[in-house]
Amino acid sequence: MEFGRVHGRATSDSSCPAGSLRIVVMLETRGEVRTVRDECVRFLGQRDQQQDLPWNADQYTQETIGVQLAHQGWEAISQATETEDRGCIDRATVTYVVRKL
Repeated sequence: MEFGRVHGRATSDSSCPAGSLRIVVMLETRGEVRTVRDECVRFLGQRDQQQDLPWNADQYTQETIGVQLAHQGWEAISQATETEDRGCIDRATVTYVVRKL
């Protein structure tokens, strides 16, 4: 069994079309850190885009785990616990613990 962490981050990006944002999802394992997804995606939600970045990061990260990483045998087992004081970590970043049987 192998364990890893999946980090998903949503950002406003001027190179993305209107109504879109950039999602970057990384898989971190003992042996490597690799980008699983880096693309412009449709903004989900109806509020201010800056306020909805954390929610969009979470939705697209879950989608990436459930589709792309699932095809490679990975499954989410928990969401990492976050506190208000995240230091230098952007609040639009989410982390999930994953495993591969």
